[in-house]
Amino acid sequence: MKKFTLIFVALVAMAWSASAQDVEGGNSFATGAPDYVTVGATMPYYAKPDSYFHSAYANPTWTLTADFVWNWSVTAKPAASTIAPVKPGSTPANYVEFTFDVVGAYTLNVTEQAPAALGGCNGAAVTHDVTVIETPTYTDNWAADTYDNQCEGAAGIPALFTITPVCNANDGNISLAYDMQIKTQTWNGTTWVNSKFYKADKTTEQALAINFPNTAPEQALTAVAKEIPAAGFTYDCISEGGVKMRTVYTYNVYGLNTQISRKSDYKANSAATVANFSYYTTGGTISADATAADQTWFVAVNPAPKTGAIYHVKNDWNVN
Repeated sequence: MKKFTLIFVALVAMAWSASAQDVEGGNSFATGAPDYVTVGATMPYYAKPDSYFHSAYANPTWTLTADFVWNWSVTAKPAASTIAPVKPGSTPANYVEFTFDVVGAYTLNVTEQAPAALGGCNGAAVTHDVTVIETPTYTDNWAADTYDNQCEGAAGIPALFTITPVCNANDGNISLAYDMQIKTQTWNGTTWVNSKFYKADKTTEQALAINFPNTAPEQALTAVAKEIPAAGFTYDCISEGGVKMRTVYTYNVYGLNTQISRKSDYKANSAATVANFSYYTTGGTISADATAADQTWFVAVNPAPKTGAIYHVKNDWNVN
C-alpha cells in the first residue's frame, strides 16, 4: 500500500521573542500574542520569575528561590467554560496548566508573590490572552464504494477526488494523512484474486503495506482543497505479460491536523513525533486509531473483453 502523509513542521509556539529561552520550557515557549489553541487541549504555561529574587534561575537547573508562589486565575472566558488553573505535583512553582474546554477568548492572569519572610509582597498582575478555536475537519466530494466495476475509459469514473479542509483561519499549515493502493486482479473462476501491487507510477511493483504514517512526505497540501490524485492521473488497466488486468485503485483517508492542533498536542507529544499527533476525522473528532481509515473509496477498472472470432460449421464438415 502506497501511503502519503502530507506533514509540515509542527511548531509548538506561534511567536518568538528574545525571552523565549528565559523559562524552563526553552525554545518551545514564547511570550505575547497571538496564542491559538484547539478546543479541548490542555496547555502548559510558565511565568518568568523576577531575576532579582531568582538569580539561580538559569539553564540547566532552572532553580527557583524557595517559598515564592505564583497566583494564577482566569479573568475572562466564555460563559460555558469551567476552566481553572491546575498545578500538577512535582512541577515548578511558576508552572501551570489550563484545559480549554470551550471555543472563545480567554484571559489568563498571574502574580508572583514573595514569601512572608520577604514581606509577602504581590507583584503587579500580568495577563495573557488565548484564542481557542474549533477542531479541524474536512469534507469530500466522493460517495464511498460507488465506483466499482467501471469500464476502462468510462465517463463514470471521476477524474479527481477533492478533500476540502474545514479549519479556522488561524489554524496554519495543514497535514493530510492518506494512502493510495493500486493492485491488479485475476479471476479464478469464483472470485477476484490479487495479482500485484504498484506504486503511483503504475509501473513499479511494491509490497502491500506501508507503516502509518510515512514521515517522508511526497506532496504538500498548500491549496484550500486537495485533489487526489494529482491532476492528469488516469484510471486505466495495468498490463501484465501483454494482458490488460482488472485494476483497483483504493484510497484511505486517515484524517488531518493543523499547525495549531499539533501545537495543542504539546503535553502528550512534546517530542513532536509525527505518529503521535492527533488526526481529526470528518466529524471533527480525534481518530481513535490512527492506523484505521476514516474514509475509504475505490475505483475498480475493468478491461473491455476481447471479442473473439465467430465460429461456423466447417464447409467440409460431412466429408469422410
